[in-house]
Amino acid sequence: HTWTKCFFCISSSTGISDLCLVYNKPAAMIISPVGDLPTFKKNFIFLTKKHFSLKNKKNLSLNEIFSYGLGFAFETKNYKDKNVELVNHSPEEIKDFVLELEEIITNKKQRNKEDLKLQEKFKSVYGKNIKKHENEKNKKLPKMHNIHHAFYSSNFLKSNSWWLE
Repeated sequence: HTWTKCFFCISSSTGISDLCLVYNKPAAMIISPVGDLPTFKKNFIFLTKKHFSLKNKKNLSLNEIFSYGLGFAFETKNYKDKNVELVNHSPEEIKDFVLELEEIITNKKQRNKEDLKLQEKFKSVYGKNIKKHENEKNKKLPKMHNIHHAFYSSNFLKSNSWWLE
């Protein structure tokens, strides 16, 4: 009953987030692995956890996450084996992320040319990585990501331009 009345949902990649899909509710979702983003939803925005290389002492870009073999990594062991730590976003970053969705769905904010350009770059980098790192285990993913309506957090992309390099 609550799901039918909610304005939007905030979730991670747990099963309960599927209710956002079932009830067609806008969603702000923080998802890992990054290859698991349900990009086919028009009213979803995403973040993924930061991927910090302990060896190189830096956050990984989207391309690096995939090149490390972590684009589809669901198990903690995969990250440990690659010497990568998943880092949660700060409460302030999460608040900004949720407010970004709220501003969009209440029409307080329209996406500008810079936002749209960043989204196109994200879709291009993401799509190339999905196709490049396809294997038998995740063969359905390129089809799942063939339709790309969702957005990655524009606030994050603006503040972290290196992430799409």
